[in-house]
Amino acid sequence: MSVVVITHYAARLRASRPWLSRLIIVVPFCVWAFEAWGIGSKLYKRSTEGNYYYDFFYSKLERDWQTFIKDSGYDAKDFQAILYIPYYHVGSEKIWLSRSGWGFCVSLKAAFQLQLPVADANMSRSSWSRTFEHVKVSAGPYAYKELLHHAKDNRPYLLLHYEGEELTPDERYLFDFADSIGVNSNLVAYALYPAQLAELEKKEWERVIESEVETDTPYYYEPFSASLNKQIIFGKGAHTAVTGIDTVIADIDVSEWPKDKLLEASAWFMVNSKDYRTPFLEIKYLDTAGMQLSRNSLLCGEANDIHDMWFRASKYFTLPDGTRKVLISLNVTSDVLWHGLDEIMIRAAEDTIIMKDHEGRIMVNNHLLQQ
Repeated sequence: MSVVVITHYAARLRASRPWLSRLIIVVPFCVWAFEAWGIGSKLYKRSTEGNYYYDFFYSKLERDWQTFIKDSGYDAKDFQAILYIPYYHVGSEKIWLSRSGWGFCVSLKAAFQLQLPVADANMSRSSWSRTFEHVKVSAGPYAYKELLHHAKDNRPYLLLHYEGEELTPDERYLFDFADSIGVNSNLVAYALYPAQLAELEKKEWERVIESEVETDTPYYYEPFSASLNKQIIFGKGAHTAVTGIDTVIADIDVSEWPKDKLLEASAWFMVNSKDYRTPFLEIKYLDTAGMQLSRNSLLCGEANDIHDMWFRASKYFTLPDGTRKVLISLNVTSDVLWHGLDEIMIRAAEDTIIMKDHEGRIMVNNHLLQQ
């Protein structure tokens, strides 16, 4: 349309004002040429990137995955699926596990070349029930893992993680009981046999049922036994849902706690089943003068152990030097619907904390044990 208008107007001026007629045509076409040059440059750059992605997914500049697997004494059909750790799950809206996006992308290259399904999920729109079971695979030895205990066969998972990436103790646990294969595309590869690990876990659960707390290190535990909220996951009570922003839940003196040990903080939230929103706890580390040294959060949306609508939020951390006090605060706005808070625990990652309640239920390291 603009071309027709410009041409028509220039034609009317050609006889009376020829210089203006030419200007009306030249200026718009110069502008269009400049825009076309910018768009063309971007399209050319994007087209050259296609070569890179082709080389990337077909491993043209490195050893391909078929060769790597065969050189390691395996075949692609020996595996039932790829399991990338840290477990990646985006798509259910209620749970967002996306700590290692690039490593997960590289694992998709392995899946593409080996023609194997991936146990992780990206934009899957998975149901909540499936999501809540699958994320437990990276929750450590005391969480029931459907992917392992209900595996269709005992072919191993091709267990992968990105070389050099930090893993939590619960994530490293899977690699401790898997067979090393090697490294390819910066991915460390293992063979994880689900039935063998499931059997080892059952034996460990039988052992802890007859055991008590296994630690000499200070730890914090708040079961909210005196609270009136009867929607509980363990024990006799739970904290009622509060809507205040920055409500202090616990004030813990940690002046005598070791500062060089890895700790885990965890808590159980009963969240709503109506929408994607969840509350979270904030942990603040204060020095002797009450000044904040650091902080981190326990996010329900990153929970990897779930029972019904009870979400176990957790975080591994070390106490900053000079920490005297730890404040645990509930950080939630009034429009986030949730129903209860239960079982807050801070413990040394290497310790085993066992709790038993009046109903015969057992918590191990703040995980509800399958019985």
